[in-house]
Amino acid sequence: CSRSWVLRAFYHVGGGIEAHKSRLRFSMDSNVVSIQVDDPHCLIRVSLPRELTDTSIINVFALLRAMLEFANAYSLLFDGTDVQHTKLTGDGIFNLARSTADDLNRVAMVVSTPVAFGMARMYEICSNWKEERVSVFSDKESALAWLRAG
Repeated sequence: CSRSWVLRAFYHVGGGIEAHKSRLRFSMDSNVVSIQVDDPHCLIRVSLPRELTDTSIINVFALLRAMLEFANAYSLLFDGTDVQHTKLTGDGIFNLARSTADDLNRVAMVVSTPVAFGMARMYEICSNWKEERVSVFSDKESALAWLRAG
């Protein structure tokens, strides 16, 4: 993957945004989300906030869509191991899957709670109707291995 350093516009989502050369941190409802670009592996790493809602995950995808790397089909690694509360709904998961149906990015989600695992699996099932591009894991090593194999 090649890298061109360009000025990118990021959406303000109700909190502060701090951009660095290959890292973006923003706060959302007093939770911090971190987005890191790993160019050598064509990977975008996203650390999810402690509380996840339908709105917050849609806002994360809005930020990702503004990134050149997302448009270049970098793989996505969502780290949800810090998620303590999930206020996601079945409707929200279905709408997210529908809005990402034409994306080319492979998506690995790492979660640590049964509720987060169940919601992530719902997204995986709804998203993989065309091809297998989304998978859920309980550890980062397996998630990274799956992304590299794709």
